[in-house]
Amino acid sequence: MTKNIHGMNSAEDIKEFNDVIAKLRESEGRFRDLFERAPFAYQSLDDTGHFLEANPKWLELFGYDKEEVIGAWFGDFLVPEMREAFRKRFEYFKKNGTVHSEFYKVTKSGRINQVGFDG
Repeated sequence: MTKNIHGMNSAEDIKEFNDVIAKLRESEGRFRDLFERAPFAYQSLDDTGHFLEANPKWLELFGYDKEEVIGAWFGDFLVPEMREAFRKRFEYFKKNGTVHSEFYKVTKSGRINQVGFDG
């Protein structure tokens, strides 16, 4: 067995690394399952407010297909007069790590729903 500069066996390092990767995959699987099966609408946004993910409940409530949502800007699903408010509140959220806002979202069928945004 060869030793690395820290005095550990390479095989031990590889086993430890593989164990960490396995635990991360297991944790990610549990999180994914909770996100997908949640009884509430959840979305994940990137730092510009574009959708990374939307769970099945979100898609069901607003009537969109996943392909219509992923990559789109959150503000595009709001009534037009609320888009600038979202922009400002999203910046506040990124700066402070938390925000509570209420918006009016437009479903695919054109119905308007009031929604809370907590983060």
